[in-house]
Amino acid sequence: MAEWDDMLAEFRALGGVADNVCRRAGPLGLGIFPQDSAHPIRIAVPPNLLVLRQALAVRDGALKVAATSSLGAREARFIEDYYAAFSWGGGGREEVARFVAALDALPRTVRDILARECAAGWMFAGSAASRIEKRFLGSRAVQRQGQAAMAPLVELLNHAPDGADYEIGDGVAVAGRFAGEALAAYQHADAFQMFIGWGFASPEPRAFSLPVFVDLSGRVLVVHRAIPPGGRQAPQDAPPKPAVRGRFVDLPFALLGDRAAPERPRALFALTMMAIGEPDADRLFDRIVAINRDRFASLAAAAEGDGAGAAMLRDVCRHQLAALASS
Repeated sequence: MAEWDDMLAEFRALGGVADNVCRRAGPLGLGIFPQDSAHPIRIAVPPNLLVLRQALAVRDGALKVAATSSLGAREARFIEDYYAAFSWGGGGREEVARFVAALDALPRTVRDILARECAAGWMFAGSAASRIEKRFLGSRAVQRQGQAAMAPLVELLNHAPDGADYEIGDGVAVAGRFAGEALAAYQHADAFQMFIGWGFASPEPRAFSLPVFVDLSGRVLVVHRAIPPGGRQAPQDAPPKPAVRGRFVDLPFALLGDRAAPERPRALFALTMMAIGEPDADRLFDRIVAINRDRFASLAAAAEGDGAGAAMLRDVCRHQLAALASS
């Protein structure tokens, strides 16, 4: 407790805001809770304590700030002490290492499906040590001004689909009133994105398409999976803009299911197809949904056994299929 209080005191001295917060264990593991649930919490990380993702690297087992970083000496010392005590060195590395080990223990058939049909082969590329470092930094970063920045304290918040959105400006903040644990929405994506990006199964209300190719009246529709970050009114709530490359029509993403608004995915897809003069939007939408359902059903069937990775992946597929069923 004294170490936590000392860290908060230095955080505040460097311009940070940490109102009504404490850290303790909850259903999701260690997380941030209000000291008094009758009052809101607020965590605000000032610009001088935001460190670019590429400016942090593991040296001698600890996360260190690169000499080329723009952080001041006091700020860099705070960042390194913080990550050593409360994040990377406070259980964060071990948590990511367990996930990487669970991935590596998946049956070969599952890893092949993830690589071939889900465009997730990158999760198995490289040494375990390099993947642990990259995954830790990638899962803790916040997109700000087109760059991935590490935000101390904010990154200790656990995720919920209906959690608080990040306030991103010069700094990064999260605020709100919480009866229990303070939770943030890392990204309004889908269960599969939360699995590959953050390493857990979450019952997200939305489902986005995996990368697919579909015949399109003499052309080829190429659906990518570039899910926008954004908040509840993110670009994903508007029709994705197609890009025509000869006989190929590229879509950056396709929303296929939304349990909160079941009619929206089909309506957005119809508007996109209208923009390129494609009249058979309903048939194409149903085809893409069917491909996705088949892939996740196959993945769930292949992920058999009692391993932690297989059990998590079955949950992910169940959540994804439930969201797809809303379309």
